[in-house]
Amino acid sequence: MTLLAGLEDSARVLRFVPTGRRVEGRPIEETVTGSYFPCRVHVRSTGEEASAASGSRRVVTRARMTCGPGSDVLPSDRLEVRVGREEYVYEVVSGPEPLRVTSRGVVGLTFDLVRVG
Repeated sequence: MTLLAGLEDSARVLRFVPTGRRVEGRPIEETVTGSYFPCRVHVRSTGEEASAASGSRRVVTRARMTCGPGSDVLPSDRLEVRVGREEYVYEVVSGPEPLRVTSRGVVGLTFDLVRVG
């Protein structure tokens, strides 16, 4: 069985791209969405963390995503992930790590995610 056969979820990249316009000195950004690609998301932990800015506590869901080597995911991106009929938005918090390296190349990539909202 290959890696891609076990990827049951799907995700697409939500990337913020500057439009070139500025308002009050700040660049205006718009969200560009990519096409869906197969992936697998494993929720690793859910817990509370204290916010450094406000001091309040919030619930944080951490996950790990596995996908094929051809995915175009950057550490600055957000991902819209479909798990069954549910859709979630995650923020990528780590760069790509190779899942396994063989003589033919990289088999897959893994990313650490934090759920947004």
